[in-house]
Formats: sequence, C-alpha cells, structure tokens
Amino acid sequence: MKRVYTPNAKIGMRVAGDIYTESGHLIIKKGSILNGEYIETLKKYSIFDFFVYENENDHEIAQDILNSKEYYENLKSTEEFKQFKKVFVNKVEEFSVTLNDVAVKNAKINLEELIHCIDSVTEGFQQNVWLFDALHCIEGYDDMTYHHSMNVAIISRMIGKWLGYTGDELNYISVGGLLHDIGKIMMPKDIITKPSRLTPNEYAVIKSHPVFGYQILMNQDIDERIKVVAYEHHEKCNGTGYPKRKWASEIHPFSKIVAVADIYEAMTADRSYREGLCPFDVINVFMGSIEAYDPKVILCAMERIASGYVNTKVYLNNGIEATVVVINKNAPGRPMVMLEDGSVINLAETNKYVITSFK
Repeated sequence: MKRVYTPNAKIGMRVAGDIYTESGHLIIKKGSILNGEYIETLKKYSIFDFFVYENENDHEIAQDILNSKEYYENLKSTEEFKQFKKVFVNKVEEFSVTLNDVAVKNAKINLEELIHCIDSVTEGFQQNVWLFDALHCIEGYDDMTYHHSMNVAIISRMIGKWLGYTGDELNYISVGGLLHDIGKIMMPKDIITKPSRLTPNEYAVIKSHPVFGYQILMNQDIDERIKVVAYEHHEKCNGTGYPKRKWASEIHPFSKIVAVADIYEAMTADRSYREGLCPFDVINVFMGSIEAYDPKVILCAMERIASGYVNTKVYLNNGIEATVVVINKNAPGRPMVMLEDGSVINLAETNKYVITSFK
C-alpha cells in the first residue's frame, strides 16, 4: 500500500484502511473504491492523507517512516538541538503556569513577558527550517496544548517575518499564536489528552474552544488583534471553518497566518495514532487546498519552508535516493531533484514520483 495525499486522489483507487474525520466519524470504509463523491467527501472533511492498495507490500511505507526517523535522530544528537530543547522546555513550563493563571484565576496578561518568552526560545538559534525540524523533535509532553502553542507561536513569527511584518505587529502575531488555544484550558482534560481519535461528541466540545478563548481574553488589556486570533484561527477562507464559517474578507490577516502555522504544526507532529507527515507532503496538501487559506500566506510560507531543504537528501516513493536542488515556485512541494547518477527529475512535471521521507 502507499500513502496518498487528498489532492492526488484518483477515481478507482482502493482504500487500504478505514478513513475517519477529525472527530472520529467513519466516512469511507476499508476496501472502498474511490469515486467522485468519495473524493469530494475527503476534501469536505479536510482529510489530509490516507492509504491505498497497490501492487507492492507494506515494506515501502514502513521504510519511509524509518528513514525520516533517522533524519530526526541525527538532528537530536547535535549540541545545538540539545541546547535548544533545554531552553524550549524551560520556557514552556513557565508559559503553562502563566496560561493557567490567566484562564483559571483571571490573572492579567503581561504582554512584554510573553514576547520575551517567545524571543528567548529562538534567540541565538538558526532562523530557518532547522527551527521547524527542531520543534518537531521536542517530545515527552502529556498535555500537548502548551507545547503545540509554543510551536505555533514560533512558526507564526517565522511566517510573519517572511511576509514582511516587523515591530509590534510581528509581536502580536507571535503572541496570537502563543494564546490561540487558550480556550482549551477550559476543556475536559480527558478529551484534550485522549491518545486516540475523538468521538463526534468530543469533537463538538473541542470546537467550542475558540469561543472560550475569546471570552478569556476579551477583558485583558492586550491588542484586540490577539484576541481575534484566538477566536478566528479555525476559520477558513472558503467558509468551511468554525465557529462562524467566515469567508476570506471577514478573517483578520493575523488569524490567517496563525491558522496556517497551526495546521502545519499539527500535520508534521507525531501523534499517538499516526506519524507526522513529511514537510513536502504537508506542503502539497496546502497547495492542493489553497482555497481554504490565504494564497499570499500559503505561497510565501510553503516556498520558504521548501527552500530550506535545498541540498537535503530525500527518498522518492520508488525508494530511490535523491537530493533537492531547485524549488519550483508554483509547486514548492514538488521540487527538482538530482539522483545519484547525476540525472535530474522535475517532480512538478510528473505524477509518477513524490518525496516520501528524508534520508
């Protein structure tokens, strides 16, 4: 079997496992043959990827996962990462206390403290995709809310910089990312920490967290745009998001940035019920569902992320080793790659090959 990301789903593919929505609702059964209606269902429920049968065994999928694990294990062995992790863990622990005090005790937010918290995590470290990969390698948290929030703050800050934001606006984007999930503090902990997919009822509870988040922040003496991010970060530009199903023109630009950072972090992160996706997989998912997000944010962020992997060794879906050499601006998830024999394949010009993992 092989992994397929939804934009590349084709009529006639046979599904190799049950497909569930984020809320745990079964929408396509194992063994089903994809038709046009099924493909629209995958898009409707924002299913990022799934497995289909092909004339190969399961070894290829397992090998992809092992290859990426080796890439990240090498990163974790570096002194730079060890120092980064030490700072990160310390600041997340501080932030978790602050967040609980704000949500539960109605403590006042010290904006300067939060800005310093984010800056101190990244200061002195590489300001590129190394940071994204380093965030992926931090593990060991039972409650992912604080860990995820710090990751989203850092990724939001990077995207904001790439888009040209500076000064107070960049700080508000960062803090918006840090506080975007504050409403989850009010959610039942057994749902937040559940190690498997949520039931429809549990998902309905989780979907209320943007409203709770805004209520927690509404009386705080902080910029209104930070509060709006907490409320809007699950809205989508095509009107399919929540809580208000807003359209692009109704969503604040800061919310659009944090929304992309939130989804990128969630898709690349390992979960108890699935491995995180390869960044190139995630880039292709975003490019295939660009109508749900701000195109300016997507095109800028995905190109910059992909560009950070130039000269990185990867594996293609046929098991061949290659090196990323040129990023295609309009298809950043499908770059030009050089094989070991010196030949070059432009992945944007063929559907036969995709990048499946890092070497």
